[in-house]
Amino acid sequence: MKYPVNSLFYWFPLIKDLDIPMPETVMVPFPTKETLGEFQKLFDGPCEPKGWLEYVKMVGEACDRIGYPVFLRTDETSHKHGWKDTCYLTGPDDIPGHLYELLEFTEMAGWLGGLSIHGYVVRRFLELDVKFTAFHGDMPVATEFRFFVRDGKLQCWHPYWFPACMVRPSAPDWHETLLEMEKIDEDCLRLLTGWAEKIGGAVGGYWSIDFCKLREGGWAMTDMATGDSSFHFTTCPHCPEDMKKHYGNPYTVEKKTLREYISFDETSKRTG
Repeated sequence: MKYPVNSLFYWFPLIKDLDIPMPETVMVPFPTKETLGEFQKLFDGPCEPKGWLEYVKMVGEACDRIGYPVFLRTDETSHKHGWKDTCYLTGPDDIPGHLYELLEFTEMAGWLGGLSIHGYVVRRFLELDVKFTAFHGDMPVATEFRFFVRDGKLQCWHPYWFPACMVRPSAPDWHETLLEMEKIDEDCLRLLTGWAEKIGGAVGGYWSIDFCKLREGGWAMTDMATGDSSFHFTTCPHCPEDMKKHYGNPYTVEKKTLREYISFDETSKRTG
């Protein structure tokens, strides 16, 4: 099957053998073209769509292979703002509900012209350099950076998290903490630039590539998307003009509408 370029099913096979740390990953594509339509019947009320129990079992087998806790996502989003109800699984009892939550979020984002879904992905849970939690799912906020590469060459890079996107931060000093998390030394910058350019060279074209700092030190690559569908800091000279008009200064905290909130999420690949 031919997958869209923002699907992990497309880009992960192209980079998985590079000598770059990434979480162990098991892809669980939908078995048939009709699977999604069947599973969408869940929105009509309590039911057991054709193939649902078999698919839940397939995801469970992938989780057993990785070992709990696991990180669950679709091929295009993790909706990690919902964390405890979406991407973070502590045991097999979590599977059906979390699959549903991710499916529902994808459906909602699709109405706004955002995401599609072709299956789910189970990944090894990475212990990150977490500083506090935020958003409605009590999501751990860790040190992360996004690098933009065009044809395998660095264009720019930004901190992943920024004050204007924070909702319900748990730490009273979260703003100062975020500013401290933006700092990166020359050795790390050189390392991540090299990895980003290697990944960009493997897939070709224009991409954003995300890296997370691990709790015990070191870094890992976690996600990527096409550069044209990814969020830039509006203060960046490479930020598209229409994005500058839609979003404010990344350091100015403003109340978001639902549409803007979802746009800051995986529909724009800002955090995924």
